Amino acid sequence: MIDQKSNGIPNTILDAINQFAPYKDDGVSISLPPLTIENASDRVSITLNGENLDITCDREGLTRAKNLASNDCPALSGCPTQIRVCLNHILQSCIHSLENTPDLPQKVSIRPTIELPGDPFS
Repeated sequence: MIDQKSNGIPNTILDAINQFAPYKDDGVSISLPPLTIENASDRVSITLNGENLDITCDREGLTRAKNLASNDCPALSGCPTQIRVCLNHILQSCIHSLENTPDLPQKVSIRPTIELPGDPFS
């Protein structure tokens, strides 16, 4: 859990991150620009500074999350402390969830994202 006085992060974002349940709340999205986290049953998608990364609900995703959590991610270079704190909390949540998933598969098939043709508002 991130401390409520943590690095100037807005309370609404803190609440969302502290309640984040990886791979459980399909469609939940958290945005603290330039960081966006999107939750799905088969992956947690992290977008930071325009770079996309999926932490899939499998052993490969567990390895990726552990590597990101233990190393300085190049995408984090120059990011404010609150972004680093939030991303670390999300990665630790993913690691905990995946490590406690019985019969975690080696690799899952990621469901494709549905893209609508054209601009629906034009």
